[in-house]
Amino acid sequence: MHGAASAKPPATGPTSHYVRWKFDPNAADLYVEPVELVNLDGEMPKVDQRYETKPYNYLFLAMQDPEAKDAPVGGVYNSIAKCNVNDGTYDYWSAGSNTALHEVAFVPRSPDGELIIRKCPLLKT
Repeated sequence: MHGAASAKPPATGPTSHYVRWKFDPNAADLYVEPVELVNLDGEMPKVDQRYETKPYNYLFLAMQDPEAKDAPVGGVYNSIAKCNVNDGTYDYWSAGSNTALHEVAFVPRSPDGELIIRKCPLLKT
């Protein structure tokens, strides 16, 4: 797993983690303890919608490039991570510090599906 500071949650303010909540409709106790699957600060995690209610191994999310010295212009996300929900590890691709990436989406064209994302070039100030 990458450990660069830019991939870690911010020291102050809101943080994000990908967790799983399992609800038992027959349980007497209404309390549910979330289980963290990926400790990575990112945005809008997605799984292939064909597997949302079935076991799956990977999710994708937008994040900041953990190898970058500085956050992208405007503090937006510039990388896409493929996260393993079984062991918390991830691989990522970076679009560079001058590109903003938005929420990922799946297109089920093949057995594995295809991932698409909107990008927006940023101007340096």
